[in-house]
Amino acid sequence: MHHEDKAGLNTLLQRLDKLRLTKLPIAALFITNRPEALDPAIRRRAALDLHFERPGDNIRAQILLTSVPELRLGEKEVTELVRLTGPSESKNKGLPFTASDLTDRLLPAALRRAYSERRALGVRDLIQQSQMLEPTPTQGTS
Repeated sequence: MHHEDKAGLNTLLQRLDKLRLTKLPIAALFITNRPEALDPAIRRRAALDLHFERPGDNIRAQILLTSVPELRLGEKEVTELVRLTGPSESKNKGLPFTASDLTDRLLPAALRRAYSERRALGVRDLIQQSQMLEPTPTQGTS
C-alpha cells in the first residue's frame, strides 16, 4: 500500500469511528466488485456484508424486456437471448452475463451497430451482439 493509500485509509477509519460514536442513525455504504481488496479494518467495522450474485435466467429476461420495451421482444426471442447470455453457452465459460454486461455492454453495442448502419435498433442486433460478447470474468480470472 502506498503512503497516500495508508493515509486515506487511516482518515476513513477515523471518520467511521466518529460516526459510530455520534449514535446518529447514519449508514455508510461501501460498494465494490473486489471485496477481497478491502482492508480487514474496514471489514471489521461492517455491520452487514451483502453479496449479489449474477442474475439468473428470469432476471436477465426481465432486464432485457424492461430495457428495450419498444422492441416488444417475443417469448422465443427472449428465450434465445437468455440462452446466449447464460452459463451454458460455450463462449461464456460457465458464467452468465452480469446485469451491467446487459445494460452497459450488450445494449450499447447493439445500438452502436444499428446507428452506424443508419437504421433502427432491432432484435437481431441484440442476438448478434449476444453471440459475440462474453460475460465479465470473475475476479482472479481473465
